[in-house]
Amino acid sequence: MLFMVSQTLIVFRRQLVVLLLMFVPIVNAASHRVVFISPGHADQGFWKAVTDTMSAAADQLGFELEVHHADRQWVKMVRNAEKVIARPDKPDFLILVNEYQQGARLLELADKAGIPTLMLLNSLTAEQRDMYGAPRERLKNWLGSLTPDNEIAGYEMAQSLAHDISDRGIHDFQPIAFLTLAGDNSSPASLYRLQGLDRALNDIPVLKEQRRISVNWSMDEAYKRTRLWLQSGQKLGAVWAANDAIGLGSIKAIREAGLKPGIDVKVSGLNWSQDAIKHVMNGEMTL
Repeated sequence: MLFMVSQTLIVFRRQLVVLLLMFVPIVNAASHRVVFISPGHADQGFWKAVTDTMSAAADQLGFELEVHHADRQWVKMVRNAEKVIARPDKPDFLILVNEYQQGARLLELADKAGIPTLMLLNSLTAEQRDMYGAPRERLKNWLGSLTPDNEIAGYEMAQSLAHDISDRGIHDFQPIAFLTLAGDNSSPASLYRLQGLDRALNDIPVLKEQRRISVNWSMDEAYKRTRLWLQSGQKLGAVWAANDAIGLGSIKAIREAGLKPGIDVKVSGLNWSQDAIKHVMNGEMTL
């Protein structure tokens, strides 16, 4: 069994504590009020893990942490941020995510309001950087960004599918027909992971992408899309899933189709969630 974990995301999770430690020298910790505008859900998925890590760090450092969840609805995320920025009792620090590339305008609003702000996971795109500049260049209150290398992660996810199949000697090195389940079509994290996948497709000719589908980071949508694909009778040897939730949704559909995840269909994911790690350990996921 090949046991692989993305070192990129492990380091990223650990650095969340460092992110809050960056605030320490600026003002007295007793006055720290930090607001995090989360694009995800409060009770599940990657952003719950991020929030839990951030909350633990805030408790240890004596910060007051306030979190607003958007439930994967970018409109709700934008409204949450606008309300926080506009209110009279402004936070000492704001943490934003450039989900669906909505973060740039919010960053500008926070800068005008005088709120020091950090970007997390999804920073500004190259095009947005052309408009707003680097941290502290044009937007003086933009402190910086904390982002993992999503391009490398996307590459490793594809590599793990081919590596695992080759190691087991399955298909005698015949082309691996795989389905790409992307997070979305605009968030930097999603786009960079797909760039890594594209690089892997050039480097690993055994991988043959059948279709690329955006599932909005949703386990349920990944389940439905995988189920429909299997019901269509088209080949499926592997699934490249943009995160763990997507991979787990796909595995559910694979099982219901009477196939064995990890044997009949390989699945790779990303985020280092506890559920996904169990699937890696029992061989149902490659990463």
